Amino acid sequence: MAIGKQMVKMKAKITLGICIIGIIAAIFIAGCAQPTQEETIKIGVSETLTGANADIGNDVANGVKDAFSGINAEQIFGKKIELLTEDNTGDVKKAVSDYQAFKMQNVRIVFSAFSSIIGALNPLSKQDKIILMYNAVTPSFAEENEFAFKVYANAPQEAETILAAIKNKNERIGIAYVNNPTTAIFYEKFSKELTEIAPYSFDIKETDFRTIILKLKEEKINTLILLGYPSQILNFVKQAVESEYYPENIFVNSDSTVKEVTDKIGDSLSGTKIKYFTVGYGLENQNYIFGYDLAKTLIEGMKKCHELGKIPDDADCLKEELKKIKIEGKSGVIDMNNSRVAVVTSKLFSVQNKKLVEVQGDKNAFN
Repeated sequence: MAIGKQMVKMKAKITLGICIIGIIAAIFIAGCAQPTQEETIKIGVSETLTGANADIGNDVANGVKDAFSGINAEQIFGKKIELLTEDNTGDVKKAVSDYQAFKMQNVRIVFSAFSSIIGALNPLSKQDKIILMYNAVTPSFAEENEFAFKVYANAPQEAETILAAIKNKNERIGIAYVNNPTTAIFYEKFSKELTEIAPYSFDIKETDFRTIILKLKEEKINTLILLGYPSQILNFVKQAVESEYYPENIFVNSDSTVKEVTDKIGDSLSGTKIKYFTVGYGLENQNYIFGYDLAKTLIEGMKKCHELGKIPDDADCLKEELKKIKIEGKSGVIDMNNSRVAVVTSKLFSVQNKKLVEVQGDKNAFN
């Protein structure tokens, strides 16, 4: 009987020892795993790095990258920052897939651009409470989502810049535009201010505009507002000249200020009397600058959260602190003004000898 009792006690001790060892092992494993998660702040970057609008996407991505490489994150936050960069190729479905992959990796902040893509990511950001830092001229995304922030041009202001330059608002004015949320804002502004318009829309992937051009030519439209992505604007102007459609004035949105587009637009317009005007910001490599300033805005917000004793990528903290940011950026003063949108002021430029020349003084003198 004594031996039996001793055996029971020994088994109990062994069982207890195994449990203690298991607990210690679990604590040790958890202790090893935890620093790995805490030492690195992962930030998702889904940009258009290949395809028709790769020039803009790469510029924005490089601006974001350089802004973060210019800080010593470990010294400021005690943590490393890892940018997880993906090429969404300009495809909305791929951008959503990138976002979901970031989410699986515990990413709390995502960068992206283009209104069509942000329109798809915005409700996901709001639902998941993930900060969405975006470059697109549509302001409504940030207005609808307390976790979305933009530093960029603004569609209403660009529209007003074009409207101020049109002398005769009573003539029939043509509007050729890509279908996306941004141009919907432009169109609304123009339809209210212009007496009569001839609207023609095209798909985001459209490259052949000759059918629209022939209709504009038949209607003898003398002033054309052209809203699209860089490659579309370039193709449209080139095909207009090839079709011998020579409106007196063409006004375009700021995407046409990309240097490659400006050079080729100058080539296409050479020998014609078309006056070509574009909204712009007087910035060399403006999309790089907008990406850089967007990232700098985030960095300042992360600093504020860190100072408050929060983790730097805490979404609930950032959604409040980012609204208060006012700093000097490459594009000028970035002032969130207790909102989620910092707007860069637009100007009007003409293309002369393949260069952008700011239209000074009375804009109507150029019409």
